Amino acid sequence: MPRRTDIDDDDFLEDGDDPESELSEEDRRRFDSETRVCPSCKAEVWDEIAICPKCGHAFDDGTPGKTPWWVLAGAILTLAAILLFVFR
Repeated sequence: MPRRTDIDDDDFLEDGDDPESELSEEDRRRFDSETRVCPSCKAEVWDEIAICPKCGHAFDDGTPGKTPWWVLAGAILTLAAILLFVFR
């Protein structure tokens, strides 16, 4: 996935704004210790965030993606070839 390079801190914050000032107490407690470091820009971001707000790096959420059609087709053709060889 391409990284967004057109995002900077000015897109999110006005001068003098504190990014934590808009958080509710519940959100502050929830995300207080759940952070990780972005591998691209080394910024500390919340653990549940999908894209780094500083550099646009997309984090892998650990869920398996959709299997490409060609992998399934290759597996089916391989199985068919094995079955033809065995039962011939």
